[in-house]
Amino acid sequence: MLHQPLESGKVTISRVSGTVTYPARFTLGATNPCPCGTHGAKDKYWTCTIKQIHSYHSDYQEPF
Repeated sequence: MLHQPLESGKVTISRVSGTVTYPARFTLGATNPCPCGTHGAKDKYWTCTIKQIHSYHSDYQEPF
């Protein structure tokens, strides 16, 4: 159901009272929290150093 709105760049909702069209263009981005992917996990062993995490995030966003 999302295929058409993503291609056309709009989503149209039709109801008895009328039809409304909204823009549907967006960018979805996601990264792992750290190179090993376990930063913040309480049930996994964290192998990255703080320096590695800062370096990893410097390409994408401000380090946390």
